[in-house]
This record gives sequence, structure tokens and C-alpha cells, in this order.
Amino acid sequence: MEAVCTVVSVSLLILAVLTMVFIVRDVSPLLNLQDRSSVRSYWMNEDGWNRWRITDPALSLRNAWNLHSDSFPKSRKRTVFASLLIAFALSVMTYPVWLVFAAR
Repeated sequence: MEAVCTVVSVSLLILAVLTMVFIVRDVSPLLNLQDRSSVRSYWMNEDGWNRWRITDPALSLRNAWNLHSDSFPKSRKRTVFASLLIAFALSVMTYPVWLVFAAR
């Protein structure tokens, strides 16, 4: 049963990340150059792996999120992303509680 819960949790997380990638991909042409390069090279910098950057990738993702909500107000991708992220968090937190109450 633990393997099933782990697979469900990991798949929910992967789907949430994939949905965020689709959101960023939608607004990528509309982002300014600094945010676009920060999101594109999240793990890699020009000089090497994961050095401190002037731009914050989380701020760039926030700008992409805000731009997506302004550009596509009726898009359901943001709702799907939030739902998947909440479902992931609930699945991770519910499994230990279920183990405690199932043991009785």
C-alpha cells in the first residue's frame, strides 16, 4: 500500500510541475529577456552550475504567473496547477495519518 501512495504522490507532483511548465511555455514569448533567460537557465548559469545569480528564478516564475493571469484570464491551467499541488500535499500528509488509524 505504501508503494501505491508513493506512486500517486509522485505522479501528482510531476503533473503539477508539468502544468507549471506549460504555463511558462505559454507566456515565454511575452516575458522580458531577463525573466526568460532566468527561467530557461534555472539550473545552469553562464559560468557553471548553480551559482548565485542577479535574477531570482522564483521572481521570474512569479512574473510568468502574473503575466499568464493577465494575458489569459479564462485559462484553467492555473486552477489545475493549484489543484494538483494541493492534492499532492494532501496525499503526502494523509498517508501517515491513515497508517495510524488503520493500525487500530
